[in-house]
Amino acid sequence: MDKVYYKKRESIKRFFFFMLLSVVSLNTIAQDFTIRGNVSNNIGESLIGVNIIENGSTNGTVTDIDGNFTLSVSDRNAELILTYIGFEPLKVSLGGKSELKLTMRESSSELDEVVVVGYGTQKKVTLTGSVDAISGKAIENRSAVLVSDLIKGASPNLNIEMGMRGGEPGATSSWNIRGLGSISANASPLILVDGVEVNINNIDPETIESISVLKDASASAIYGSRAPFGVVLITTKKGKEGKVSVEYSNNLSMNSPIGVPDFVDSFTWATAYNQANANAGIAAPVYSDEQMERIKGYLDGTFPYEYDPENPVTNIWAGRRIGNANYNWPKELIADYSFNQKHNVNLSGGNGKTNYYISGGYVSQDGIYRYAYDNYSRVNLLSNLNSQVTNWLKIRTGIKYAKGMSDYPVGETTVGREHMVGEMLTFAPMMPKYNINGTIQCPLIRWEQDSGRDKWQSSDFSATLGADLEPVKGWVTSFSYNHNAINSRSYSHPKPVMVELANGTFGNIGKPSSSWGVGYTQTAYTLINLISSYEANWGNHYFNGLIGYEQEDRNYSSISATGTGLITDEVPSLKTALGE
Repeated sequence: MDKVYYKKRESIKRFFFFMLLSVVSLNTIAQDFTIRGNVSNNIGESLIGVNIIENGSTNGTVTDIDGNFTLSVSDRNAELILTYIGFEPLKVSLGGKSELKLTMRESSSELDEVVVVGYGTQKKVTLTGSVDAISGKAIENRSAVLVSDLIKGASPNLNIEMGMRGGEPGATSSWNIRGLGSISANASPLILVDGVEVNINNIDPETIESISVLKDASASAIYGSRAPFGVVLITTKKGKEGKVSVEYSNNLSMNSPIGVPDFVDSFTWATAYNQANANAGIAAPVYSDEQMERIKGYLDGTFPYEYDPENPVTNIWAGRRIGNANYNWPKELIADYSFNQKHNVNLSGGNGKTNYYISGGYVSQDGIYRYAYDNYSRVNLLSNLNSQVTNWLKIRTGIKYAKGMSDYPVGETTVGREHMVGEMLTFAPMMPKYNINGTIQCPLIRWEQDSGRDKWQSSDFSATLGADLEPVKGWVTSFSYNHNAINSRSYSHPKPVMVELANGTFGNIGKPSSSWGVGYTQTAYTLINLISSYEANWGNHYFNGLIGYEQEDRNYSSISATGTGLITDEVPSLKTALGE
């Protein structure tokens, strides 16, 4: 009897042990359950940056530029919570599915929002074209120097792309809606600020009230051939009824470059190059055995020089091949941080009939060179005044002024400055920094220290005078006169930049000769609008009709001059140029 009882107890233990292993195994499988999906709006456009959270946890992700996402969840039947600005939250139960196609709907509370469209406004609920509205709340806490930086990622399929000089202070970006529009021609959208085509890079981001992006042909057709690739409509802030309000804001920031690589030590670098030659069947190594010994000696402190004094460097680039130093050049030439500052002061208010908004701003942005100086700065002034003269007549005026300045180093030898960062990231670590006498031998440091300058100044003034007449409710006739004057000056001072070499001679990392170039451009633009529209609701029917006249006039002139053979680089000018 005891023997039988013992066998039963043993079998029960094994049974529970098996169950425990099974539970652990099932939990492990559940934790590795991965789902993939795509999120779009109700017309099939991918939504970028949708927040996706596993309900009851902090496990989550966001959608990429194509609206796709991948997420590992703890349970095949987990619930997902999707949230996105301007859209209703969405709760989804997986039900064991690993592939999801999800559609989010715009918030019903926002369908009555008034959106700026071509030559007027319209409620979202009555829109038939593809229009995306970016409210002031969505961008008010973003610190940006340029408008292009302000709205990055704020609107689906509005692509903001940096150019080849995109990392320097004040660098402009290209705008594109819905991808490739032309194989070779410019595919940028038409950008209007308060109904007027302006230089968007001269607009203060702090003064923007709202942005509308007209994406398809039906939405932008009213602008005709000027807008085959969409339209971006920007509205600046206006005064509101209430007490006088004075606001001051600033942003002081230290910006650090990201993704700057660290070099391996010079011995590892040289070994990799020699191994590459051997792998390619090339008998001669890039770095000789004698040089490899010098590199090891420099690293362990037994060889005190950065090059062989018996075989000194005689060419500004030769140190990359015959030197034995050990420098992390990206970190030597690129600074750890740069300083940016923004200041804005606003005055606004109004009574029942007259509202005003006045704004002033200043921005300064430094570059990331460790030894060189580059900077972009801008001063902005804006004034918007609206006055309800009678119950059927409204007068509006607007003034915008921007003065921008930039100061950059000229490029090296025969190429522009856009090549310099690439050189810094590929310079060999064994390149000597100093000569034995203590002077600088590295050509890139000398370029940063003493390069010529490219300077630019721009003055942008815009004035608007308009009136709105509404003799009958719903029938509004608007007239506006707009004038924009832009004056720009550019100054260029290419010059040689001498580099002392180890043998006592000098090489040139700068331009072949000194010169002074001056350019002046002037643009005068006038726009006259006369628009009459009627809007009405009859039961469940909505009617909106518009007729208008528009006239544009643009005059452009420029002049430039260059003088070579400067007497001195200390006082560069056309008067001190002797010519060739």
